[in-house]
Amino acid sequence: MPVMAKGYRSVDRDQAFLLPPSMTDWLPVDHLVWFVIAAVDRIDTTAFHGKAKLGSVGRRGYDPDMLLTLFVYAMAHGVSSSRQIERLCGTDVAFRIICAGDTPDHTVLARFRRDHEAALEQLLTASLLLAAELGMVRLGTVAFDGTKIAANASMSANRGEAHLRKLAQQYLGKAAATDDAEDQLFGPDARGDELPEDLTDRTRRAQRIDQALEEIQRRKAAESEQNEAERSAAAQYVAQAGDPAGRARAGKAPKAADPVAVARARWEREHARAQARWDAYQVKATAAAGRGHRLPGTPAAAPHEHPRVAQLRQAYQDALATAEHPPT
Repeated sequence: MPVMAKGYRSVDRDQAFLLPPSMTDWLPVDHLVWFVIAAVDRIDTTAFHGKAKLGSVGRRGYDPDMLLTLFVYAMAHGVSSSRQIERLCGTDVAFRIICAGDTPDHTVLARFRRDHEAALEQLLTASLLLAAELGMVRLGTVAFDGTKIAANASMSANRGEAHLRKLAQQYLGKAAATDDAEDQLFGPDARGDELPEDLTDRTRRAQRIDQALEEIQRRKAAESEQNEAERSAAAQYVAQAGDPAGRARAGKAPKAADPVAVARARWEREHARAQARWDAYQVKATAAAGRGHRLPGTPAAAPHEHPRVAQLRQAYQDALATAEHPPT
């Protein structure tokens, strides 16, 4: 738990107001959200109201203009997921302003998009067209790529509108694909980021977090102990593999053992053994020569000529090359 220092600014999440009482004061007057709200308010949306469900007593339907404003603003910021729009309506100031604090469920948003696909394409195109006509070079993150609508150049205007319509179509296509994928992933009704039930209560949440932190520490300690044991076993294996007086280590090296260190230890061990045999042979050969004799049998090979030493030296070089340029 962090220690509160006297020099820190107060963090009072229980204060009565974190935002001004009026939503119109939440964002500056030049924020994009005010333009989007005003634009949808001016564009003809009667096609959406004809299908609107007013709802029964106590369960009134959402205003289509509000839902349309959400989609225009979401398109302007590259938000194609109905679930993400729902989340932003609870966390993002601009989205909260659009829905006036009344967050629509993602299933409502997805159904509205499906039920009004053609009309929604028209409205999104109209909002982009309006922004371009007013001299805006982009709507949020949607750049118009130099689109210019000229009243006295109908061919140019048609091309510009076709480009903006394509942007709207691309957004709706991505929205449909995203919603379908998330429905498969989370189920049609779940949002996907819901907290487990025992984390929604403040008291139980703190207890569960403490328990989880303790479990993480316990697991880390166990992993550290296991890793230390593996490192110790690996170091012992390398030491034994390089001991000229010991027996050659057979079998596979421990996982934690460095392949380069193992290969080097094996090469150096065999080189030392070959060197010892060579030195002993030279002593005997010199003594025999002093008596005018020659040692019988095959002479001992010099370390650099010994086939086993050469084989292990090549294995060491191969291990080095693999470490420097691991296979992809």
